[in-house]
Amino acid sequence: KIRTLLTLQFSLIVSGILLLLTVSIYFSSVLYRMETFQGRLREHAQTNARLFLNVKEIDAKIQKIILRNTVATYRQDVVIYDSENIEIFNSKNEDIIKKSIPYLNQIRQEGEVYTREGDRETVGITYEYAGEKYIAIATGIDQFGLKRLGYLRQIEIAGFLISVIITVLSGWYFAGKAVSPIASIITQVKRISFSRLNLRVSEGNRKDEIAQLAITFNEMLEKLEAAFEMQKNFVANASHE
Repeated sequence: KIRTLLTLQFSLIVSGILLLLTVSIYFSSVLYRMETFQGRLREHAQTNARLFLNVKEIDAKIQKIILRNTVATYRQDVVIYDSENIEIFNSKNEDIIKKSIPYLNQIRQEGEVYTREGDRETVGITYEYAGEKYIAIATGIDQFGLKRLGYLRQIEIAGFLISVIITVLSGWYFAGKAVSPIASIITQVKRISFSRLNLRVSEGNRKDEIAQLAITFNEMLEKLEAAFEMQKNFVANASHE
């Protein structure tokens, strides 16, 4: 039926637009979180390299204490290498960051390298001090950002499903309103018969397409009634003669 077809088309169009908008917002948020956390890791690597190399009053032990008390929220760790690719500082004394020679050389060549393994993200940068080029690598898990993305994903899925349901119900209602004049014309046409050719269908506002259809149908009825009247008169005259 036309009502079902209109509802389906309307629902598909609106749902497609909503889906495109929802996906765009989500992936924009993913990219924004990634860029923001990448910048935070970069600053973290620079700050710790500067603190470890420039400030002589702070040794590795004190710096580790500072790290444990300032970045626990983001679980960020730092490893620093000298110009010979020898590890000179590790915030956790664990092999938490890949430190293959090709990887370190890539950082030296490109100046900055971003990688991701699962939820853990890593940024390696070069830092120049006293004529030597050091490497500072910061790694961490953006728990807060990932949790916000999880909430956003749940909200968008729920919002999309609710919007689709509302769209289908609204489409069904407005499609019914749109085709109701046709249903009215059908009901009126069913009352017209050979003995009731004088009846006419409602012409509505005489402007839209349905009104034009009703006007055309009424004009046909007038011609049909005139033809039947001529036939009736002819039969009556022939019978009289």
